[in-house]
Amino acid sequence: MLVELTRLLPEIIALAKGHIQTELLLARREISEKWAGAGSGVVLYIAAAVLAMVMLQVLAAAAVALIAASFGLSVALSALIVAGVLLGLALVCLLMARRRLSSRALTPDKTLAQLRADIAAVEEVLRARRDL
Repeated sequence: MLVELTRLLPEIIALAKGHIQTELLLARREISEKWAGAGSGVVLYIAAAVLAMVMLQVLAAAAVALIAASFGLSVALSALIVAGVLLGLALVCLLMARRRLSSRALTPDKTLAQLRADIAAVEEVLRARRDL
């Protein structure tokens, strides 16, 4: 039995090596796909910045004037109210972008699960051969 195992060991190692190389190739491909998807997260960061700037420049002046005129508030207090609303909108965009760019979203889950299954299968084969 030891002679048979010794004879089969190089074949098992070669198969395992080929399989690991294939899994690494799949992992690389999956990571590339996930990074391509992360582009939308970057776009959301840019959108948050652009929206914040546009809103501050265009809507802020009109909103401050409207609040001040409608409620009889000072221009300074009206400006603080408008700034708070704009900050809230910018934070929502920022949090959405952060979620899409998190390390968890970019992890090659499928490949890692397949590698775990492959390791378990190899261990099972080795255990079965040892028990013979």
